[in-house]
Amino acid sequence: GERGRLDLQAAGKPAWHPIEADLADLAGEEVELRLRAWIGGGDGLGGELVAARLWWGTPELVAAPSRAQRPAVLLVTLDTLRTDAVGAYGGAQVTPRLDALASDSLLFEDAWSACNSTLPSHTSLLTGLPVPTHGVLDNRSTLADGVPTLAQALAQAGYHTAAAVSVEHLQAAWSGLGKGFDQYLDVQPRASIDGAATTTPVLAWGREWAREGRAPVFLWLHLFDPHTPYGPPSAFLEQFAAARRAGGGRVPPMRVDPPTIGRTGYTQAGKFLEGVTNRDFARFLYEASVAYADQLLGQVLDAWEEDGRLARSVTIVVADHGESFGEQGVYYSHQLLHPEVTHVPLVVHFPGVAPRRVSARAWTPDIVLTLTRYLDLPHIQPKGRDLLSLEEDGRRVWFVHSGMDQVGCRDDDVHYWHNEREYLQLGRDRAQPAGAGFLFRYAGDPDLQHNLAEEEAELLGRYDRAREVWLEEVASGRHLRASLSQEQEQRLRGLGYGGGEE
Repeated sequence: GERGRLDLQAAGKPAWHPIEADLADLAGEEVELRLRAWIGGGDGLGGELVAARLWWGTPELVAAPSRAQRPAVLLVTLDTLRTDAVGAYGGAQVTPRLDALASDSLLFEDAWSACNSTLPSHTSLLTGLPVPTHGVLDNRSTLADGVPTLAQALAQAGYHTAAAVSVEHLQAAWSGLGKGFDQYLDVQPRASIDGAATTTPVLAWGREWAREGRAPVFLWLHLFDPHTPYGPPSAFLEQFAAARRAGGGRVPPMRVDPPTIGRTGYTQAGKFLEGVTNRDFARFLYEASVAYADQLLGQVLDAWEEDGRLARSVTIVVADHGESFGEQGVYYSHQLLHPEVTHVPLVVHFPGVAPRRVSARAWTPDIVLTLTRYLDLPHIQPKGRDLLSLEEDGRRVWFVHSGMDQVGCRDDDVHYWHNEREYLQLGRDRAQPAGAGFLFRYAGDPDLQHNLAEEEAELLGRYDRAREVWLEEVASGRHLRASLSQEQEQRLRGLGYGGGEE
């Protein structure tokens, strides 16, 4: 449907504006009409409310599908995707397929991840719980039995559930995330550096489902291409570079003097940035990787559109976390809890819900609660809020660093985090003491360069107390270590998860 507007007063009288909605695609279904309400009135003696008016406005039609006609659900997680790498968020024009989806969806401008690390963040995405509650604290963890997942709820509601992931630490046996999935693709060789190894079987699944008429379907697709080591397959990289030049752009040189890349092990011999001194060239490789992931996303969307599934699907594209390009002195990793790591793109398409940009603050675990309400799912109690009815209320959202090294939040114009223990992930010579606080204000410092912890000690103390209260409320999870072989541990370290656990 299309949104309309109610002017509360016009020339002293209520002014109504007609709302038009095309209900053709919703024939035979229940439709929910949602309106926002305002109460106004005057105070009586003693301050009590003795008269009031109730105003209704900003209506929106939401299809509430019956159990027999639930839509397909497609959840795509793009690993390590910075918000400013997405064209729809004002970034480089390298994501045309995601941008096109965003133009027909809800785009959440102020969405935040639950964690800076892949497995804990994805576990929050699939349980609707903060990290301390589900207990998967790092990439070497596994989800405990008894923690309900979105896949389990969908399976119990009659969905065929399938997952295809591109790194081993999301594999079912390692992560514990296989609960509720009918199909869970084994990580294919080279999938971490070429997501086509993951999407090719997924496209085959789709053809099988179309032949069988199997519906409804829930598919979780994970692509790792934007993660280090940056760089898509060589043929695509050549095409990407040629297209940039043809469009009047340029491919940055590998080296500049003086160097613009700070300290990182990725420029050492044998690493993917060996000999590179120009941060613009590293960004070029990253954007090429993002563009490649976008192309793979487009192939999956095209396949769903061909069999008529896409228009009636709930489609969600989200990043698990972002990436650092020098912010806070971190290069090509996702350590610390600054916005470049914790602020993520989130695009959600619901059948019958008009597209718009949503400025109210969202949190990635909200996805599960939203689907639970929208699809009337049983046996799961996620945290968060309904993305279909978010309000601009100065919401505070919390996030944690892997290993619970840090805990922080985004609140009004404040960005805050606290070291729960000595922070060593940036190296022994850059160690930060346990208890160190970080407090930034966007107003006057949009790049968050000035830590106000000492200047605003009273405010820092209030956030410290709020953090302690939040942890008391949510820290109920059981942390279980995954049983890893020596080879698995080596492969994990090969992806950059070494002595630190970023």
